[in-house]
Amino acid sequence: MRTRGLALVTIRVASHGLLTGIKSTSYGTNMAAVAEAERRGADDALFLGEGETVLEATTSNVWWRDGDVLTTPSVAAGVLPGVTRATVTALARDAGYRVREGSFTLPVLLNADEAFTSSAVREIVPVVAIDGRELARGDAAPQLQRMLEAIG
Repeated sequence: MRTRGLALVTIRVASHGLLTGIKSTSYGTNMAAVAEAERRGADDALFLGEGETVLEATTSNVWWRDGDVLTTPSVAAGVLPGVTRATVTALARDAGYRVREGSFTLPVLLNADEAFTSSAVREIVPVVAIDGRELARGDAAPQLQRMLEAIG
């Protein structure tokens, strides 16, 4: 998957619910989103909140690069903090990237130089398309993956 990259489709959610930001044993909503993504010919779903606010994928955090800045949605938006997310943040800074967290809309992500996801299971995987729109591949994802493997 790392070689091929991920194709994502967006799914709008009103709210992540009462368990926002908590990794629980119930992945019902996430697995339904994966099934919908696969039905639409993609690998995974990207959750969008109100106003097309980028949140996260079903089991991973989402990142994108603009120049030397790596951006990821803020934990305050309700995304899972994630151990891998924290590790990628530290590695990104070690690699010379500035890390920006906050609330961002889908058009910001779609115009990025590259995008990728991070999770404990898949580690760092490039995002190559969102809703059928191709995204460029870049150097940050493979560089950070190599750094992650080196500490593993």
